[in-house]
Amino acid sequence: MDTSGSMNQSTEPQVNSTKEFLPINPIEECLKAIGIVHGSQTENMWRYILARIEDARQEKLNKRPWSADRVQYILDTEVKYKDWHFVVSERGVMEFKDAKRQGDVVELDTDLRLRAEWVGADAVTGQMEKQQSRWWGFSKHAVKTEIIQTAFLCVLKAEEHEIRELFRYKDKAPFNSHIDIDTLASMSEDVDVRTDPRPEAPKNQRRE
Repeated sequence: MDTSGSMNQSTEPQVNSTKEFLPINPIEECLKAIGIVHGSQTENMWRYILARIEDARQEKLNKRPWSADRVQYILDTEVKYKDWHFVVSERGVMEFKDAKRQGDVVELDTDLRLRAEWVGADAVTGQMEKQQSRWWGFSKHAVKTEIIQTAFLCVLKAEEHEIRELFRYKDKAPFNSHIDIDTLASMSEDVDVRTDPRPEAPKNQRRE
């Protein structure tokens, strides 16, 4: 302790935890270095070679018919939503060769499908658990746009499902997706419709 009564400051260099680092693309930096040392013509040649390699890689990655592992790679590397994760499943579609001999089957096609998984609070217990959406199927011959749109629709419906469970009226979830369909059907004619006395009002809002 010094004469002022305070502890001696450490001689260790202080690290600024808020320091921001500039994003560096190592390939781009190497290409620039090639241009500096060997000239712009050599740099452009290497840029062309790398571009053709990337084109070939993308063509192989996106070729059809799709496989589950290639779709999984695209969803893992090119799609982002919160901390959610997509799971891709692939299974054969079978058909009986002879209806009378059900043991004799043949694989006709491949069924691809995806779903989302995330960690969230259980609607009943409130405990943080792994949540899963329903499966969404798509053709192995789909274009890439269709696959990404399927993942987007998966997220939309999963979020809607969560909203339906969490929205409360009198401490109940009247819009949740798990209400028994026969119960809903039995109450389907018990409607709440406003009454509009004006002559020009829609018929479903008038009481004759």
